[in-house]
Amino acid sequence: MKFLIVGLGSMGKRRISCLHSLREFDIIGYDTREDRRKEAETKYGIQTCSSLNIVSLHQPDTMFICTPPNLHRAFVQFALINNINFFTELNMEPVEETKKVCGVPSCTALFYPYFNQIKHKIDNLEVVTFNYHWGQYLPSWHTKENYQQHFASKKETHACKEVILYDLVWLTDIFGHVKKVCCEKRRTKLLDTDIDDVYNIIFTFENGLTGNALYDCISKTLVKKLEMVGEEKNLTWDILKSTSEKAYINETKAFLNLVRGKGTYPYSFKQESENLKVMEMIENAS
Repeated sequence: MKFLIVGLGSMGKRRISCLHSLREFDIIGYDTREDRRKEAETKYGIQTCSSLNIVSLHQPDTMFICTPPNLHRAFVQFALINNINFFTELNMEPVEETKKVCGVPSCTALFYPYFNQIKHKIDNLEVVTFNYHWGQYLPSWHTKENYQQHFASKKETHACKEVILYDLVWLTDIFGHVKKVCCEKRRTKLLDTDIDDVYNIIFTFENGLTGNALYDCISKTLVKKLEMVGEEKNLTWDILKSTSEKAYINETKAFLNLVRGKGTYPYSFKQESENLKVMEMIENAS
């Protein structure tokens, strides 16, 4: 296959690295920023360009859309018009399912090395409720860039929204569909942005389970921990200890297998759209 990486920031570079790990080297990169193109050329030895017209001449058959979320739609349309299979990083607006080509959204958490083990333990725990906390200081996300210029500092694509949507992938996989939410959100003014940087959420799932989740992008200590209260005992999952590059490699491999007709993929744009509706409920509940 011939691959196109759209967006050569942190996620674009990660997908190139994943492809190299899978012994895939026929790659072209696209980015409007010259510094990112030069870095990708030097670090990964790939060709890059800043024109979609030039990209079309290379006739890629599979692409990874790794731009800020608000730019995804235009590149999805580019893929559909040119019959290119596509993978998107997390979307913040719905993408329609298509039978024209293979298209899937990211669901990295489902590929954590210990996810299935934890899920099995949870199935046997008879969970009554849970507490979850994600926290990370926004300026530490991309230390080489001004965080105020990053999409995570913008109202439409803010940090807490991105992480909540990321987590809804595995939360709904474990606990089922969300029925309703309560939410209190606020801006602490500890960051030089105009985004809400703390979200306190109570989830109610269709099976009757309720759980609490705290999201913040002001915590100087990186934390991502789930504590579940069971009928007989509690279970704590320190998700940071489960995170590894293997998850991204295995996710990329699953997409390639789907394109080649050799496997299935565990997440769809329809499922993502349902989680986007939950995110809308969260924003409207406060």
